[in-house]
Amino acid sequence: MNFIRSHRAFLTLIGAQAVCLAFALWAQDRFVAAHQKYLDSQLEAAAALASSDVEETATGAVLSAEDVAAEQYVVRVLGFVWITALQAVVAWLIISRLRGDQEKRQLQSEEEVMLKSKELLMTRDAIVFGLAKLAESRDPDTGMHLE
Repeated sequence: MNFIRSHRAFLTLIGAQAVCLAFALWAQDRFVAAHQKYLDSQLEAAAALASSDVEETATGAVLSAEDVAAEQYVVRVLGFVWITALQAVVAWLIISRLRGDQEKRQLQSEEEVMLKSKELLMTRDAIVFGLAKLAESRDPDTGMHLE
């Protein structure tokens, strides 16, 4: 239990990264599936054009195997960049919040030190003044000089 308390920030960051990665992989899978459906429809259209003896239109609906491979590579690279950026944002948010908490604790600590120092100075002055009054009560000439 003490380990968890002392490493809570680190464990929070790991958990957030895991959730972020799971979400990003799910979203990338959905994107790749949708892109694959698009490519399949393009290939079906190309097959229909080839089998119906209709000349290819100027739209360029036919995709070559190299085009498909290039598009899949781009999709994978963009997915990697997206996942990395998403995790970086989550890590930055968590770390900035932790820094803010640390700065707040440091300011509170500094305020406590200032209060304690002020109390010590007041106590010292009270002791010196008390000793001067004690000396005055025993010998008025010396006591007036000390005050």
